[in-house]
Amino acid sequence: MTTPTDPYVLAESELGAIGQFITFQRNYGPYLRQLAGSDYAGYCDDAARLDASYAQVQNASFRQWLDLYFDKLMTTPSDAVAGMSLVFPHLYIVYAFGKACYIDIIPGDGISDVGRHFPVRASTWTSDMWLTFAHGYASIDLGSDAFGPWAGNPANGGGYLNLQIYKDPGVPRRPTSPAWKQATDDILAGWGDNPPGTLVSRASGPIVRNDAYNRAFSYELPKYSWTDANGAHDIYDPDLGWSDGLAAAAFAQQILNGWTDFPKLQQTTADVWTAQLETAHALLRAPDLTAEDYFFLLHLLFALTTGDLPTRHLAETIAQTDAPSRALPNENFINQLIYLVLMMLADPFGSRAWPSPKLQQLIANLQGMAVGTDDASRLIQTGLDSFAKKLTVAGYPVQDPFVSGNLGDRQSDTLGALDAARKTIAANLT
Repeated sequence: MTTPTDPYVLAESELGAIGQFITFQRNYGPYLRQLAGSDYAGYCDDAARLDASYAQVQNASFRQWLDLYFDKLMTTPSDAVAGMSLVFPHLYIVYAFGKACYIDIIPGDGISDVGRHFPVRASTWTSDMWLTFAHGYASIDLGSDAFGPWAGNPANGGGYLNLQIYKDPGVPRRPTSPAWKQATDDILAGWGDNPPGTLVSRASGPIVRNDAYNRAFSYELPKYSWTDANGAHDIYDPDLGWSDGLAAAAFAQQILNGWTDFPKLQQTTADVWTAQLETAHALLRAPDLTAEDYFFLLHLLFALTTGDLPTRHLAETIAQTDAPSRALPNENFINQLIYLVLMMLADPFGSRAWPSPKLQQLIANLQGMAVGTDDASRLIQTGLDSFAKKLTVAGYPVQDPFVSGNLGDRQSDTLGALDAARKTIAANLT
């Protein structure tokens, strides 16, 4: 399919990532709630997840909005440390480093998760948590780089992409989306093995000997074993010791406690919502839209419900505008929009031909996104709930027992109703 509106087509493979972005907008955008300084941890974790799903987003508009968001985020300044010119990626690195220093080699073993100790060779351990962060943590038998570096190059086949640093899922990922990756690469290259001491405390804890730790990890640690009349005996490598990164983690936490201007990023990224509103206006004013374009508009409508008050009012106006068709003379825009999308996706002669279970999953996913308390979100919720029930009817919407007409006629009828309603809405735009 090649039409002038193809840039609005959404691929099935990107729907989850787009939904994640819209949910992120709802949780962290500038208009629905004011973030507190203490929200930085949840934000950093969710932003990292957004970064992880970036490559899945192929739609030109949503990719552009993501790029714009990350571009603005990378230049968001902070006064977290007096006298330093910091931006968001500096503090994200501090956050990741602090998490990595709070190391837990085997989560849930009952030993290391209490003291957060990890095994080292006393004769070669550098007592330097930054070098561990930057270059990886070798396995205790020195056989390999068992735990990949966060600060290393993720393109070299190792590192956190394949072996999450320290095997700890609590360590946020190194960014890979273009703007964030470049900003991170530039900072790390500038620091090298010598990050500023005002941001990073690199020393590890002292090396200790602890037989309880040794026994807890006995199946992994190098040892000599024998059995005699008194039972089994293990002698551990005398070079084996234990260290920790607790002091480095605590220093990072002090830096992050000073990140009180963290909520500033809500305002510096607000251009994304402006860009989405402009696209909504363009779609409403377009001479003609295809069913695929309306599928895009449905997702954009969710994004509009995260905007400022006038944008949310526009979303409400769109959702509730009358959109009568021959088959459904009393329906509003949102219900006709959902109906058209379902018919387009289910059409056995179309490019998608989704079966009923996939349609039901789509509606369930959209219901998970329609969680706002504004009037537009409630209208969307009501429409989705109604179609979730209709999809339990066998063959729906290819066969629709609730209205007359074959699938092709119903699609054309619904498309015409939406186009007419859209023109009414566009006529009142300012």
